[in-house]
Amino acid sequence: MTFFPVFLSVVFVVHNQSDHIETILSDAAINISPLVSDYELIIVDNASNDNSVSVLKNLTGEDGQPNLQVYALTKEVDNDTASWVGLENALGDFVAVINPLIDDIGFLPEMLDKAVSGADVVFAYNQKSLLRALPIGLHTLFLMDSTRVPTASI
Repeated sequence: MTFFPVFLSVVFVVHNQSDHIETILSDAAINISPLVSDYELIIVDNASNDNSVSVLKNLTGEDGQPNLQVYALTKEVDNDTASWVGLENALGDFVAVINPLIDDIGFLPEMLDKAVSGADVVFAYNQKSLLRALPIGLHTLFLMDSTRVPTASI
């Protein structure tokens, strides 16, 4: 596996996924930590009405998940708007937006390879997704604070 000396932010938007949040985050950390020099996981809770916010509060505690930012929206918004909350607060050199219900983060090494080769925006379409409509299944990796706009697709 290729190692990338970058700080990666990964944004997940969740809604009523209290039973799966810990697994989503631990799987992400296991896959991302050997890939990059530093990372952060950003969870945007899109106004869940289950106990997702409570689970996330526990995960941000002293014994919780490291490298975690949580944003809990009080009113449900569309997925793009919720993703933007994560993008606006990301600190990384690169930011990946992932739908935890249908996306596999196994695409990250290939996306990072394209990004560090000079692309500012990398799009990847999840062909395994049952939902074929954009933006669901469309992964985006952004280079933060850039003035160039070359893109790459995988």
